[in-house]
Amino acid sequence: MAAEQDTVDGRRLRGQRRRAQIIEATLMIVLRDGASGVTHRTVAKEAGITTSLTLYYFATLDD
Repeated sequence: MAAEQDTVDGRRLRGQRRRAQIIEATLMIVLRDGASGVTHRTVAKEAGITTSLTLYYFATLDD
């Protein structure tokens, strides 16, 4: 049971880190290019991840 809890906690922590990575990339784009430069594609490129991951964590740009 404890091993299962560790797995869940590890996944949750990874998800929180990924969200933070995406937010950081978004802020860098806003600083550099303004809000109009923010797209799922530009955020993914800045963060070094796939576009589908940005959509997984943030379904819309308003999220």
